[in-house]
Amino acid sequence: MYDDRTRKLDGYYAHLEYVAEEKQLARMEGIEEGIEKGRAEGAITTIVGLIKDGILTIENGAKRLNISESELTAYLS
Repeated sequence: MYDDRTRKLDGYYAHLEYVAEEKQLARMEGIEEGIEKGRAEGAITTIVGLIKDGILTIENGAKRLNISESELTAYLS
């Protein structure tokens, strides 16, 4: 009986450790995704600013961002 209870507790603690590790991995993935999204939004803001200042054309801006001209035009609005 004691061995059975000890085995169940060991399994439970192993499960808790696994869940904690998965939670940490998910958190790190979310942080990385947020950083990438922030970089992309920053690049779009910069390109839009250059287009509005007349330094860059919409065509060149779209090429630099790897998006279509119509998508970039939507950000200009």
